[in-house]
Amino acid sequence: MTDQTRSLLKDLSLLAPVIILSGRGLLDLKKKIGLNRSILVGNHGLEISSAWIKALKAQNECRGWKRALMSALQKELFLNKIFLEDKKYSLSVHFLEPLTSREKLRLRSIFSWLHPEPKMISGKNVMNLISKSSLNKGQALNFLMDQHGYRKSFFVGDDVTDEDVFRIKNNSIFSVRVGYSKNSHARYFLRSQNEVDRLLSDIQNFLLKLQAT
Repeated sequence: MTDQTRSLLKDLSLLAPVIILSGRGLLDLKKKIGLNRSILVGNHGLEISSAWIKALKAQNECRGWKRALMSALQKELFLNKIFLEDKKYSLSVHFLEPLTSREKLRLRSIFSWLHPEPKMISGKNVMNLISKSSLNKGQALNFLMDQHGYRKSFFVGDDVTDEDVFRIKNNSIFSVRVGYSKNSHARYFLRSQNEVDRLLSDIQNFLLKLQAT
């Protein structure tokens, strides 16, 4: 997130509720974002305090996966091409260098041995391993809307995991994807991050006009 975007979100949070849904762990997200008036949700939707039971189950599964992966990957020649990030409730395997087709197949084979089998979500140079019992971003957004009584929401995302929000068939959720994709379920698209900042600024100006009337 750029300083400009962070500043715009900070100003917007003074006018309307702002929810940040991220794949980062919640503690890491708090350090990166630093928006005290916003609702922060980590680990692709899992880390919400009210979803603690599911989070505890995911944490136990994650510990088992980490032990198994560290043992299995020690024998692989492509070990130096990847980095295993433990986000407490999920694991992220970052690709430091491109893997060959054979190495990718081998890595997915290792993932399939894990018990219980994780949900695998591809990202930008990363593979996320998440508990199948975990909340996704769409479920987390619905949960927070119900909990706080929000009747409508405006959601902007650019990641594969944001499709869990885009797929929701609810006219109360206005969904926008950054970067066009013919396979996306988002209703609308923006071309770049610069357009996100302009959109946030326009929303802020609109809300200020509403307050003035």
